[in-house]
Amino acid sequence: DDPHHYLVIAGQPAPEAYAQKLREAGRELGLGDRLIIHGEADMQLPSLYYGAADIFVFPGDNIVETWGQTLCEAKASGLPLVVSDWDGLRTHVEHQENGFLIPTWQMPASQRLEAFLPIAPTERLAHAQNVWLDTDALTDALKLLFHDEELSGRMGARSRQMAEEKYHWNGVMQQWRALWDELETIARNEAPENMQARREYANRLGLPV
Repeated sequence: DDPHHYLVIAGQPAPEAYAQKLREAGRELGLGDRLIIHGEADMQLPSLYYGAADIFVFPGDNIVETWGQTLCEAKASGLPLVVSDWDGLRTHVEHQENGFLIPTWQMPASQRLEAFLPIAPTERLAHAQNVWLDTDALTDALKLLFHDEELSGRMGARSRQMAEEKYHWNGVMQQWRALWDELETIARNEAPENMQARREYANRLGLPV
């Protein structure tokens, strides 16, 4: 209800009519001009969105998000995170340290749609409609962050610290080098018969059995 609070939704709506539905919902909630919906942002704009934000909210409604690049970007921007407690997304959040994990469930029997997910966007939408988010927990988390600037600032600082510790370029390159060293050791110690079988299998990839 604070007139100084704005909700900004940025990203490509799918289907396109979804943005209109969001605007209608915003009017019903009395948000008026405080609801801002932008389409897919140009490459130069995300840093400006993050810089203008106080909180980053990601209520995931599908199983496609396996890591959450936008969450990593928000962490690097020093924002507290409020996200669904799902694999991939929870990687970036220490609950009550740099944000909040919101309980999220997949409704029973929705697995019947999973066979269509790789090829049918409409099925992904149907699957998302079978996801339930604890909206009370989401509301409580947002209210707490809105009204406790000290907590919000502390969580944002922790987000930035986590991003620097885990995703600083020097650390990432050290992990890559360690992986290559490990793979090289495995390759050097591989038995000749295993190497031959692996190469024969590789040559058949994509061909009928």
